[in-house]
Formats: sequence, structure tokens, C-alpha cells
Amino acid sequence: MQLTKKEFKQDLSKKIDWNELLIYFSASYLISNRISPDFSYYFIKKGTKPNRITLYMIISGILGGLFFMFPFLWAKIVGAILIQLWFILDCSDGEVARYTKTFSKFGSELDFLAHMIDHPFFCISFALSLIQLNLYPAWLVLATVFGCLFLDSTMRNLITLEKFTDEPSEKTFHAPTRMTLKNWLKTIFNTFLFFPNVILFGVLVYFIDFAFGTPFFLILLLGNFVTSLIIILLKLKRKLNQYYFN
Repeated sequence: MQLTKKEFKQDLSKKIDWNELLIYFSASYLISNRISPDFSYYFIKKGTKPNRITLYMIISGILGGLFFMFPFLWAKIVGAILIQLWFILDCSDGEVARYTKTFSKFGSELDFLAHMIDHPFFCISFALSLIQLNLYPAWLVLATVFGCLFLDSTMRNLITLEKFTDEPSEKTFHAPTRMTLKNWLKTIFNTFLFFPNVILFGVLVYFIDFAFGTPFFLILLLGNFVTSLIIILLKLKRKLNQYYFN
């Protein structure tokens, strides 16, 4: 690579619509995409393929979930760092793929599989960690956490279904040029809706709950459950209408 790290990061930053990223993946806007270019620069210099980065992402997620489930503060700190690294690598594999123009069907499927493998590990560790706080009934924790996992899997399958069944849209997407009140409200809603946001923020607010006995992590999970359920029901209603009238 001919570019310096600073030039590479500036070039990469110009290709990101930061307002759009904030609206949909606020955790990535604040954390992951701020760090991933450093990893991407290193991977490109070393000639690392995007699929290998995705494998590193899977391993980081599994280890993060395993460490976070242990009832020791040091283990939870290590787990939280590895879980943050999980999504940093998720951003990085996409950046490397786009920058080197290295795309494949296998890479797309591997990225999908990575989330399907790691998310259950996260949910198991979240459930155990919340139970370890001794603040909530175990049934409430288990119902909330695994309800979120079920809805996350359902949402991903519905999105995949839409890719195969929806007619191509003629509308062109225009990214927001400024953050209006409506876009800020979308940001708040999507912070609860998109499971990676819940994961990345959740492992951080857990330490606040751990120190002060607050219910922020559980509120975040409950918010994800409610917002996901709303969107899934709307998507199902749309698909049923589509099949009924066609």
C-alpha cells in the first residue's frame, strides 16, 4: 500500500456517510468505525484476505462471550474488550473487501454465519451475567435475553427473504446530510432495534449496573425485544399482504 496510515484513514473516512452510520449503527459510529481503519490498514499491508478477518471475528466473539459469562470482574473486562473487537473486525473485513475489491459469495455467507454463531454465545453470557447481579428473577432474564435472540434470528431471516422476493426498487437512496429531530428519533429507535448496538452498548453499561445496581442493561434488552417485535410484525404483515394480493 502506497498510502500512509493517516492518508488511508482519511480516504476511508470520506467513503463513509457518518450521519447514516449514526442513525443505524450508533455503537459503530461511536466505537467500532473509529478503530477499525487501524486494523484494516494493517491487514491490507499484510495481504490478509477479508474471509480470514471474518474468521478472526468469529473467534473474538466466541472468546468474548466465554470470558464475559464468568463471575469475575477481570474476566468480564476481558470479555467486553473481545466483544468490542468482534465488531471492530466485522467493520474491518468489509473495509478491506471494499478497498481491495475482494468480494465473494462465500465471504457474504461467512459474515452471515459469523453473527449466527457469535450472537448465541453473547446471549448465554448476558443471561448468566445478569443473573449473577442478583437483581432480577432468573425467568425474567432468560425470557428477555433468549426472546431477543429469537427475534434477532427471525429478523435476519426476514431480511434474507426480502432480498429474494421483493421487486427491485427504482428509488435511489439519499443519505441524510444533517441530523434533524426525526433522524435523532430514528437513531434512538435503531439503537434499541439493531442487536449489534445492544451487544456493544450492553457490555459497557453492564459495568454501571454491576457498580450501582442500576437496570440499564436489562432496559436495553427489553427495548430491543419490543422494537424488534414491532418491526417483525410490520414486516410479516407486509409479506402476508404481498402474498395474498399476488
